[in-house]
Amino acid sequence: MKLTKEDVQHTAVLSKLKFDDAGEEALAKDLSDILDYFVKINELDTENIMPLTHVLENENVFRADEVTPGLTIGEVLQNAPDEEGRTFKVPKML
Repeated sequence: MKLTKEDVQHTAVLSKLKFDDAGEEALAKDLSDILDYFVKINELDTENIMPLTHVLENENVFRADEVTPGLTIGEVLQNAPDEEGRTFKVPKML
């Protein structure tokens, strides 16, 4: 599919981009090449091909949910730079 400079200019206006003449010609060629690849892909017979979500057949492995005891207040606060009672002490933010 051959794009014209007018097609590129229209696309540039829609995307709020500016190109010089050389840039428009290069972009027209590049976009035409990309659209040609889409035409080639549309020629493929994909009737019996299953759609993929990933190129590899990976499955998520989940562990069973188990209830475990939480941390004690001492364990939570042991790495705190400063604490006040049973809480973290942080600088005042206004």
